[in-house]
Amino acid sequence: MKFNTAEYKLSIFTEDICEDCQTLKEILKENNIPFTNLSITTKVDSEKQKKINANNRWDFIDAERDTNDGLNWFTPVMIIESSDGNVLHIPSVQDEVNCDEGNCVNDMTSENVLKALTPYLN
Repeated sequence: MKFNTAEYKLSIFTEDICEDCQTLKEILKENNIPFTNLSITTKVDSEKQKKINANNRWDFIDAERDTNDGLNWFTPVMIIESSDGNVLHIPSVQDEVNCDEGNCVNDMTSENVLKALTPYLN
């Protein structure tokens, strides 16, 4: 199965020092799932990149606040944008939360990531 790029776009909020972020990127690459990385790390060398990442960080904060799903988000967060403009966030959570329905990922494994992405695969 492949990610349905005709209908959906995948982006991810990540931090440079986050092990789960690195794991997610590896899982996506191993499964040939295209994504856009939106780093929220503000301690970077380039002033231009620092500004971009700071804007991404505000987008992350706004999305967590606006989604109001009751979960405490951690990076990485997968963002699914549909061709009709709908946006869904699939956060990483570190609490004992039931993510069986794919609404979050609390253990960054290939099985859990692909389960969360199943509706967007064809």
